[in-house]
Amino acid sequence: MNAEPRAATRLTHLPGLDGLRGLAVIGVLLFHGGFTTFKGGFLGVSIFFTLSGFLITSLLLREHQAHGTISLRAFWARRFRRLMPAALAGLLVACAYGALFASPEQLATLRTDVLAALAYVANWRFVLADKRYADLFAAPSPVQHFWSLAIEEQFYVVYPVLVYGCLRLGGRRALTAVLGALAVVSVGLSFALSGNFDRVYYGTDTRAFELLVGALFALWWSAPAAGGPVRLPRPVREALGVVALAASLAAWTLVDQTASYLPKGGFAVQACVTAALLVAVTSPTFVARALGWTPLRAVGLVSYGLYVYHWPVFLALDAERTGLGKHPLFGVRILVTVAAALVSYWLIEQPVRRGQVWRAPALRLAAPGAVLAVVIAAVVVTWDPPASTVAYANANPDAFTPRVVVIPPSAGAPTTTAAGATGAVDTPPAPRSIVILGDSGMSDLQPALGAAYVATGTTRVVYAASPGFGLTRDIDWRTQWARLVDENRPDIVFVMIGGWDIPWMAKNGVPAYAAVVDEAIGVLTAKGAKVQWLAMLPGGATADRPADPVYEAAAARHSDTVSFVDPERVLRTAEGEVYGRVLEEGGVRLLVRKPDSWHLCPAGAIRVTGAIMAHVAEIGWAAPEVGGWEQGTWRNEEAYRDPVGGCDPRSVGAAQ
Repeated sequence: MNAEPRAATRLTHLPGLDGLRGLAVIGVLLFHGGFTTFKGGFLGVSIFFTLSGFLITSLLLREHQAHGTISLRAFWARRFRRLMPAALAGLLVACAYGALFASPEQLATLRTDVLAALAYVANWRFVLADKRYADLFAAPSPVQHFWSLAIEEQFYVVYPVLVYGCLRLGGRRALTAVLGALAVVSVGLSFALSGNFDRVYYGTDTRAFELLVGALFALWWSAPAAGGPVRLPRPVREALGVVALAASLAAWTLVDQTASYLPKGGFAVQACVTAALLVAVTSPTFVARALGWTPLRAVGLVSYGLYVYHWPVFLALDAERTGLGKHPLFGVRILVTVAAALVSYWLIEQPVRRGQVWRAPALRLAAPGAVLAVVIAAVVVTWDPPASTVAYANANPDAFTPRVVVIPPSAGAPTTTAAGATGAVDTPPAPRSIVILGDSGMSDLQPALGAAYVATGTTRVVYAASPGFGLTRDIDWRTQWARLVDENRPDIVFVMIGGWDIPWMAKNGVPAYAAVVDEAIGVLTAKGAKVQWLAMLPGGATADRPADPVYEAAAARHSDTVSFVDPERVLRTAEGEVYGRVLEEGGVRLLVRKPDSWHLCPAGAIRVTGAIMAHVAEIGWAAPEVGGWEQGTWRNEEAYRDPVGGCDPRSVGAAQ
């Protein structure tokens, strides 16, 4: 962000740069405030990157021009004094959040997260960390935002050495050539790795282009022969500034963080737009005057502190704890964040930056003492974290293997009849083989569903539901499902999915997702199976269940082989809502849900299974339910012990 060189090499102060910093951090704050209007505010970080590349390169070039060399030790000392104090304070705030507010899932990773942030490798921590199923449900880490600070700090460590070496060996031309080549490599890597969005988003190498564009602009801006922006005709500078500012603000409302084009040149375009803004800001233009507006400059002066402190503050002050609506909540969050940033600026950052702290010998231990305090706090807060209450918290979706259960045919297999108007008639036979597919909701349902069909005479059950499954996730379901169908030749395939596909459907549209569902149906029915597609399990964060109309429409298109059923009515409380853990039946309170009020306990699985089997029998695909299976050994399946105690009825005074 800012830099503090020797007085002889200090840059001329440009008020518009402070305003640009202020604008960038405002975008980030609005984005993290949850305002969908500003869904692209995260691009403010990209502005910071390019601005940092420009400022640091300008300072290094000025120092080299004035002294014929660059003092790397002095540069790193200035960076340390500028960045480390607030960062250490911010990490202590994050540890305080962990002690007071963090969920078990956050605490499980907080120690490693904080230590990675302390070492300025947080971005690689988030790239390389093994993702558990619980992480998909957990609130973000209170140091998640340190990923961008890590990239900048890594740049500050390596980049001055590169500049020093290039200037010493080949001058500005050599430096320009090397930076240009590195920029090309960075963009190339971004394209090559575009299939792994997190890798591109967090990677130092893939985001380096944004810093390098700022550095290349600094070379042009500071070259005596080039004359910088002032050599451009004023109308050109004015036009570039207005168009670039308008484009940046428009991106805040138009660009989604998961947009597929971001790793394919999107971030590079933003960097070039920021460079165009710098053309205007570093010369007398309307945009320079606008960004030099005093309130915006004031925000820019404390932008580093605002960025460091805002994230744990935003996590701590959420809607549930405060009871506030979005706009009042944002106002409270901003007031607390601004207060923290101002206290940090005047009492921590400025005294250290000006050398006031280091003049007192005893206070020279402040830096190592603060580092030690962060380490101790991270260890103490995470010493004995509570067990996760998220179902399947330790599940690894990538390591799942279907389980096939074969029951030898028995002479005592049940026969069922159904009473008609003219007497008893034979009902459809039990399906010989069934396959059960889906996500974690189906993982809780499948033990009951399989047991119920075995009771009717089914002799082969394939339990193939797995936590985290979705048709649009990076899973080779086409091959897996085709193999399951070919090897087990099911009469009926039961499918319950949806939650993991909603973001993809929202991004790519309903027709695109409908095409994927049709493809899945084609795979499942290729050997003659019928498909009983179930509605998404109601409740939790997917109460609206936007995928259900897609499944219902698919069943209508393939009515000969596919049926759709929504069993949510059997999970409604007496008040009519579907979120409750406990339902009352005949004066008995039944525990039907796990602690998240979404996943199923055995009582809930029994109710849903009954609704499904009644529907399947009604359409003539299979025999109806046969009583007696409800108290079988299936209730002891591991699914109902995850999380531990989650289906213990004694915890809520209910029966199971």
